[in-house]
Amino acid sequence: MMQKKNADNSASAYLPTEFGDFEIKVWPESRGLEPIALITKNFDPEKTALVRVHSECITGDTFHSCKCDCGTQKDMALKMINESKNGIFIYLRQEGRDIGIYEKVKAYGLQDQGFDTYQANVLLGHKPDQREYSWAKTILDELKVKNIRILTNNPSKVFELTRLGIKVIERIPLLIESNKHNKYYLDTKRIKFGHLLTNETKRHYISISGIKHTEEVEYIADLKNKIQKNYHMDPLMKKEFKTNLGIYCDSKSLTKIDYINDIKKIFQTAKRFRNLVPVLHYSFRYSKEPIKEINQIKAVFPFVKYVQLNDLKKDWLKETFDFALKKFSIILPLSKESLNLIEDPNLVKKIIKNKTYVLLDNSGGTGRREKEKDFIINIDYLLEKEINNIALAGGFGPDYLSSYFKLTGFFKMFFSIDAESGLKIKDKLDQRKIASYLEKLMLSECIQND
Repeated sequence: MMQKKNADNSASAYLPTEFGDFEIKVWPESRGLEPIALITKNFDPEKTALVRVHSECITGDTFHSCKCDCGTQKDMALKMINESKNGIFIYLRQEGRDIGIYEKVKAYGLQDQGFDTYQANVLLGHKPDQREYSWAKTILDELKVKNIRILTNNPSKVFELTRLGIKVIERIPLLIESNKHNKYYLDTKRIKFGHLLTNETKRHYISISGIKHTEEVEYIADLKNKIQKNYHMDPLMKKEFKTNLGIYCDSKSLTKIDYINDIKKIFQTAKRFRNLVPVLHYSFRYSKEPIKEINQIKAVFPFVKYVQLNDLKKDWLKETFDFALKKFSIILPLSKESLNLIEDPNLVKKIIKNKTYVLLDNSGGTGRREKEKDFIINIDYLLEKEINNIALAGGFGPDYLSSYFKLTGFFKMFFSIDAESGLKIKDKLDQRKIASYLEKLMLSECIQND
């Protein structure tokens, strides 16, 4: 949990600007690191506040650098906050994603050699993004703010503010036109940090695999509704995170009428609930002709939209994936043995074009846990290929989510997550484990204490 900042003895004064008149408040901190807030006149904390949490950028904010969008975003945010007549501009001294101006200029030098901002920070021994927002929480608490609308293109910022206990009602984008100097920078933000630089909404999923009964579908739907109704929630989790239900099938199952009918009932039940997405987890473990089986799946289950291609032999993967894309939306699991197939530019092009999720999975349903350092290497590899629809699997459950949260914090972007073995007791999905798993992923209080 973040250490609470000391909000005592703030200094304040009247500050007229070209964007409007504000009250400026500054809090004591080490020299050069003092957090600042500009607050509109007659501010009412009982009303929802329009808020920008802006990290210091001397090159952009002060010298109007064309290599980033920071200065333009700062000006646009101040204008919008003044026009709202009830807003706060919070200025945090986190230069260069909190590596400082000296290291940032060194990173600029690396960018001049062709590296992007993500690569440059890592090459200098830093995390891709080291920022944190505990001072924003302190400032909003002192001002007694209850609800905010946040000006940002960064979903991770919303997530981190919410996990600190800030209630975010809405995310409002700050869309900036690129120029020849910052296009690469903005592309890196979009690809490697998950920033939303268009009006498109990017969705992610929390997956519960191993669904066998309609009662499990109804329980999960009811549980999600209760969580959303009764608890303070991350709005991105609520609005933009899907809950996928993984239903197992293989070539042997396609010959069993009772099994087929059970799958149909599960899909029909899931269709009643807007917040659930059934996904056929098809295993090719016993397959001899995977292309033929893709056609069989479509014939037997014409209502299926999403298929996860499990247990594909490496030699079959590209051809089967290519054919399956013509029939379904695909989740593509890749293991250490098959990950190097991403070296094929045609495969990468199809993954990106079709918005396919790549599932990093070495467990193969066994529940074997992946090491964080291996996840970092593989995620970094996918991001370098401009693949950022990434899902993680491998022993996840309510007792093993700290690794997932560390990865989202390290990369400062969302990953989808798939759990099965960690939700079971004696090979059967356990309701209490499912409840704990969903609560820890969906509730900010649980995220802090994991």
